Amino acid sequence: MFSVGCVFGRELDKEIRHEIFHNKDVYETVTLNNKEFFKADVVFKYDHHHNRDIIKELFIPISEFKSKDKFQPVDKSGNIISDVKCLFDAQGSCSIELDQRYYKKTEFTPAILFHKGAKKTDVNKRLIRSLSGSVADIRSAFSKIKVEVEEKLGDYQNNLDSVFVCQDDINFAVEGIEEQLHSLQIRIKDCERLEALCK
Repeated sequence: MFSVGCVFGRELDKEIRHEIFHNKDVYETVTLNNKEFFKADVVFKYDHHHNRDIIKELFIPISEFKSKDKFQPVDKSGNIISDVKCLFDAQGSCSIELDQRYYKKTEFTPAILFHKGAKKTDVNKRLIRSLSGSVADIRSAFSKIKVEVEEKLGDYQNNLDSVFVCQDDINFAVEGIEEQLHSLQIRIKDCERLEALCK
């Protein structure tokens, strides 16, 4: 029962983390023609005069986010903007350059709506109650086992208290049981932590 509860507890921990918390950053995106894009309103600064700046609305395919190759964004109709080239860096910022002389490169960083590890807002309440109930059941089982082991430890110490058993053997046996009790206490605390995550 103890080892089954440990495995089940680890599985519940994974499920709680998967269902209740974001496992990656969630970005602000828009959908065009059933594909996801980052929307970027960028200003290309003219090197010599400010009144010649160019403002463009770009839609950057989210599929290019981890790409190491240059690509071209699209407009709101889904047409490729041929005079603009983009390239994401390793930190998630996108360098954007206009294919015209005297215009400076600009940079775009996608907006993060929810950071990795943040609690989801649209979690099914029934699922949370179910996960919380399962964790409470495991904690209860561990607590019951702990009480039984503590009772047996007391009986065991009384039975071993004999002139025929050396103290080193008694200490060795008792240490093994105390380690098991300590492990059970850790599991109970872990269940309490998981229950807190479900709230």
